[in-house]
Amino acid sequence: MKKTKFVNTSIATVVAATVMAWSAHATLLWDGNATNGTSVFKALNLEGANGDAEPNPTPNGSSITTGTDPTYGPVWIFDKVSADERVEAHGATGINPAIGDTYYIGWRSKLSSLVDDNANFQWKAYGSPLEQNFPIWLKMLNGKWEFSYQPPNQPGVLDEEYSTTISANVWYTHVLLIHVSDQANVGYMEYWLNGQQVTFTNGSTQLFGRTFDGTSVDPKWGVYGAVGTAFVNTVNALKIGTTYADVDPGGNNFPGTWEIQNVTSSKVLNNGGSTTNGSPISQWTEGTSDNLKFTFIPTSNGYYQINSVKSGLDVAVQNAGTTNGAPLIQWSYGSGGNDQWLPVQNSDGTWTFYNLHSGLVLNNPGSTSNGTQYSQWTWENSNNESLT
Repeated sequence: MKKTKFVNTSIATVVAATVMAWSAHATLLWDGNATNGTSVFKALNLEGANGDAEPNPTPNGSSITTGTDPTYGPVWIFDKVSADERVEAHGATGINPAIGDTYYIGWRSKLSSLVDDNANFQWKAYGSPLEQNFPIWLKMLNGKWEFSYQPPNQPGVLDEEYSTTISANVWYTHVLLIHVSDQANVGYMEYWLNGQQVTFTNGSTQLFGRTFDGTSVDPKWGVYGAVGTAFVNTVNALKIGTTYADVDPGGNNFPGTWEIQNVTSSKVLNNGGSTTNGSPISQWTEGTSDNLKFTFIPTSNGYYQINSVKSGLDVAVQNAGTTNGAPLIQWSYGSGGNDQWLPVQNSDGTWTFYNLHSGLVLNNPGSTSNGTQYSQWTWENSNNESLT
């Protein structure tokens, strides 16, 4: 086991926090960062509405390009015009899934439309004989984000194993675990959406099924289907590895239990040993007390409760304030959004936490003293707002 840190940066008087947790050893097998160019993929698959292969870009204007997101940096842009059928990246260069292998695949994506489509991710089979063709699909259908499994030798059958509502033009993180097997009682899948492991229709977080078909299988990302609708799938943080932590699109190993250290003060978030609602959230010298430990509990759309190990209460903005300087306290989880935080990684590896209700960030007010109460503030790219 090794100790790792996670940091957040924001306003000139805001918390710079360091998050330390115990994480399992991880092995990164493939990095699909957009700065590495299209050679990270085995092939690019673009097709017109008639299914004919087309170059990148297509004559109609569909394309696979790279860009920069203001929050997450380099991204892949899978831009399908309405007249075309497919804009996908096929396979990960150097990764050739074989029976007996286990992979974690992670990425972050944002869809421009919630129109029905065939796939935004596929675990696709090639060669022969094809009993499934595409064992796993992630797609939009009837206004729901859907995880589907194709059983062998059942043409036209696509089993919906999990579905949920999502929003257009909002980032979501995905981690998919696949154990590769051509035996339905040996192969299995697990799926995390926004850091929360989903429960499939079988009532379990693990779905058994045949995950190897034909002579080879590969992942595919992009847009397939939705002919007649322009559709953009923006993808970031593509990785394949051997553990969840290795491919976590947030890069922060959430969810988990952490100490959160401010960059300005080098002090860590502290609940003061209290177990009652309304007690201040302050800072203290790093130590081993449960007062200094917080568990990140996923809510939705990438937000988390920051829950005190000592009290079981959450870091919240007092009275659901929306102004600079509103103090942070601990409180029972509610529906106001003032107790939910979005971690966003900065270019230097630190982190900034944005409050769902106010849109302001976790802030230390520039103090280096034990016991200083934290507040919220407008983001100003300061070490006061940076957490590690």
